[in-house]
Formats: sequence, C-alpha cells, structure tokens
Amino acid sequence: MTPELTYLAYSIILLFVIVMVQASAGIRQNGGLVMANARDNLPAPNTFSARAKRNVENMRENLWFFAPAA
Repeated sequence: MTPELTYLAYSIILLFVIVMVQASAGIRQNGGLVMANARDNLPAPNTFSARAKRNVENMRENLWFFAPAA
C-alpha cells in the first residue's frame, strides 16, 4: 500500500476514534438514554463536549479535501 493510502486509512481510523470520544462525552454529560432518544431539548454542552463536536466537524470537513488528494 502506498504511503498516501496508509495516511488516508489512518485518518479514517482517527475520525472514528474522535467520533467515539464525542459520543462518550455526550453520554457522560446527558446520560445514555437521553442520547439514544430524540435530542430536542438538550442542555447546553459543557466545554469538553463542545470542543469534541467542533473537532469532529473539523475532521469531517477536511477529510473531503484530503481523500481525493491522497
């Protein structure tokens, strides 16, 4: 496998890891049952949950540019 495809595979694995971190932060803050149901009236996220969400959004946005380049 070429180094570029290896980097792409590592980036996708990293995306899954940070999505799991974001999900666990939301579960830790609100509880698993609340996060499994409709999330219409959630309280404001704490600092860590908000940062984890921005991190996932940033990774998703940048993966669209990195994948074709790789």
